[in-house]
Amino acid sequence: MSFLRELVEEINKVRANPKSYADKIEGMKAHFQGKILRLPNTNVGIRTQEGADAYEECAKFLRTAESSEAEVPSKALTKIANELLEVVQKDPNQIGTVDMNAMIDKYGSFTGIFNRVMECGGSTPEQVIINLLVSDGDKSRSQRDALLHKAAKRIGVASGKHDIYRTATIIVFCTKFENTVDADDSIAYDGEAKVEVEKPKVEAPPQPKPQPPAQPEGLPMLEQKIVEQPKAQPAQPKPAAQPEASNDPNVIKVDRSERVVVDGGKKKKKVTFVKHFKDGHTEKEVKFENL
Repeated sequence: MSFLRELVEEINKVRANPKSYADKIEGMKAHFQGKILRLPNTNVGIRTQEGADAYEECAKFLRTAESSEAEVPSKALTKIANELLEVVQKDPNQIGTVDMNAMIDKYGSFTGIFNRVMECGGSTPEQVIINLLVSDGDKSRSQRDALLHKAAKRIGVASGKHDIYRTATIIVFCTKFENTVDADDSIAYDGEAKVEVEKPKVEAPPQPKPQPPAQPEGLPMLEQKIVEQPKAQPAQPKPAAQPEASNDPNVIKVDRSERVVVDGGKKKKKVTFVKHFKDGHTEKEVKFENL
């Protein structure tokens, strides 16, 4: 079974029976070391913002949550999800700048609600769902609300590799979508983890389009950082890296490296920071600066 097909099945499973996820989420409290969740049988951890409390709160919510109808995969929503995934793979912070109205218009129109969520770091469909349900760091739990929204009837999903978070997943929901590009809007997700969808050809307008208006408030990103356990022989820092100072007393040093990249036709400076902690683990952070 493909990653995307299993992901949709897990979404519909928790929508039909929210209680089915309560025990497994509460059980993850035992794998916390401070605010770092050490995933069982792996050398990977997730540095959370709220720690085990968010998982306990989520389990309590799910035990009283009402069920919702299953969602049917849509080819048009899948195309939208894949376009958003390409944005996230370049820079997750740019998803809030996407002109969603223009993107939707390329494939058709929707009625009812329209929503999208982003998850970074979940390597399995189950982990993606758990991260969205917990919505660590998002006090409004908007990711969870979107996942369980009763008015959501159609769904589109996309998932792929990410340089920093390893994986990134986009899920798009709406009540009803009229596909004006494809005669058949159904899709089965029987292929690879990322469904490649041919994009429609759009003729260039005779006049340049004005800048899109600011987007209404979007869903916050789940800010999760991948934390590696120390290896027996830690890799030597790259010669080009420059040490930086840090205000965190737990940080021994910060290596910094820079290089110029081209993004969207514009040159930007890509700055990479690698923090070395006293307990032996490291964290990587990437920032882009306009030149």
